[in-house]
Amino acid sequence: MSGAQEDYDLHRNFSNMLKSDLRLAKSRFENNVVKSGPKAVYKFMRNKILSKVSVPIICSNNLFAKNEQESANFLADFFGSVFTSEPKGNLPACPAPRAEASLPNIDFTDEIVLKELDNLPDKSSPGPDGITSHVLRRCSSNLARPLSHIMERSFQTSKLPPVWLQAHITPVYKKGDKTMAENYRPISLTSTCCKVMERIIWRHLLRFLYDHDIITLNQHGFLPKRSTVTCLLQCLNEWTLSLEKNIPVDIIYLDFAKAFDRVPHRRLIHKLENSGIRGLLLQWIKAFLCGRNFKVKVGSAFSNKKDVLSGVPQGSVLGPVLFLVYISDLLTSLNSHHAFYADDGRIYGNSFSSSRIIQQDLHTMYTWTHVWLMPLNLQKCFVLRLGKNNPNIAYTLNNYVLESVQQINDLGVILDKELSFSEHTVHIVKKANVRSYLLQKTFTNPDEVLLKTLFVSYIRPIVEYASVIWSPALVKDKQLIEKVQRRFSKYGQSLRNKSYEDRLSTLKLPTLEKRRLFNDLVCTYNILSNKFSFSLADIFVLSDISRLRGHSLKLYHENYKTKWRQNFLTNRVFQIWNGLAVEIVEATTTASFKNKLGIYLYQSS
Repeated sequence: MSGAQEDYDLHRNFSNMLKSDLRLAKSRFENNVVKSGPKAVYKFMRNKILSKVSVPIICSNNLFAKNEQESANFLADFFGSVFTSEPKGNLPACPAPRAEASLPNIDFTDEIVLKELDNLPDKSSPGPDGITSHVLRRCSSNLARPLSHIMERSFQTSKLPPVWLQAHITPVYKKGDKTMAENYRPISLTSTCCKVMERIIWRHLLRFLYDHDIITLNQHGFLPKRSTVTCLLQCLNEWTLSLEKNIPVDIIYLDFAKAFDRVPHRRLIHKLENSGIRGLLLQWIKAFLCGRNFKVKVGSAFSNKKDVLSGVPQGSVLGPVLFLVYISDLLTSLNSHHAFYADDGRIYGNSFSSSRIIQQDLHTMYTWTHVWLMPLNLQKCFVLRLGKNNPNIAYTLNNYVLESVQQINDLGVILDKELSFSEHTVHIVKKANVRSYLLQKTFTNPDEVLLKTLFVSYIRPIVEYASVIWSPALVKDKQLIEKVQRRFSKYGQSLRNKSYEDRLSTLKLPTLEKRRLFNDLVCTYNILSNKFSFSLADIFVLSDISRLRGHSLKLYHENYKTKWRQNFLTNRVFQIWNGLAVEIVEATTTASFKNKLGIYLYQSS
């Protein structure tokens, strides 16, 4: 402050020392977080980069809420407005024939309840009763018997504790104007104890539905060993085979409006009974659906209690499978090719020979939605046309001409009419780069261990999701994706002056191109080893030449003509799969296959 050079030098030295000490202290703190384990890292990351969007003052009918309480009430009113008002009177006849078999009863023994308690996640948000999964898991041996008695009593009397029928809803912002209630998605928290009982019922119910073919192979949503990838793989196989034969394909994407909230309870019970769910189980599910209520939480305020008039309980274990039962008869009534992921449906076929069948199915679907009170959102139903000689036939739903689109986001993968996946590549790279920037702003100078943890946990999943569907064929797309890891690996100060290959060697990371090949081969193994709950093996053709050396699951070389079939999974993996050693291909479990394949791919090169 004196202006003397000596004082300025002292201040400058102190400032530099302080910055260096702060940087060193922060680096030590970040390293200590890593040493505390993955959960500590994820918690620190969430606090730093996953910004929580607070709910602002909500506007309703041009009136702004005065406080959090009114905002919560406005949101509760909107969430409750989507419920279906089911008319009284006779119920419509179920299209599917009445099942002769039935599932009337379920046991809740101490051993069964104890097993479910031990399988609970260590950390999850509690429901209205405030009981966490951590408490239930830690005290499972002492709580198994009393909980089994409560569950057995609930099942026998068809009554549930009132707190099991309550839900606390957190509004999560989607997009658009933050003051509008329709731009928020409700996330429900329900009782963990009730979820344990639901899980026991779910296991019996799902086995019954599988055994009696009530859930079809074309339904991929919320089912074990089925996923968005199996759904897209089934579709892409059929589409590329058609294009290989110069047959154009029309794909109709269907969107139900607030599907899970609109399921009418009387009609759902009617379909459950028709499907073989009867006796005490049907009565308990009826009690589980009826008399429910919810409150919306904004800040520290709760809305007034609102009754749930329709829908399957969101945030529950049974809700998704009950929804699948409700729409199962719709899928069996469709004559054209189709694939659904819960309520996200697509029907497709030959643009020339199948257009009339597709239009008939659209009429069937519209009639079904009218009878069973599950309306479609026509503005979100589209047509994607594949093939150069596509006749561009117009399709209608209740005289509404469906809009034709050049590309569409199908279960997180951007599809265009050329099936090039270049737009998808650009999209995920942009998303990964944004996340990389946030990570770099959060961690000042991560060491190799932390850098690898950050990349594997937060960046790589973005650029690997469903890679067996869209794995790029163009060099420019491959380089664009690889650049994500190339840039991020230079973030560590000790790695900046090393080559890309040396950085990967230090971090013990493979290239993203090798990772995609790894994922392709794992998917191939799961298909050929019947690791899915239904067969996808028909997408592969096994070689019938017995004199071939090596393993017994060698693939037949497909004589493709088009880029679509050339870039499909079966032809991408053909050569390297046939060259794998017997001990790798004949691994008994997926985990064992991954270990052996990882050694072969990553350590042999």
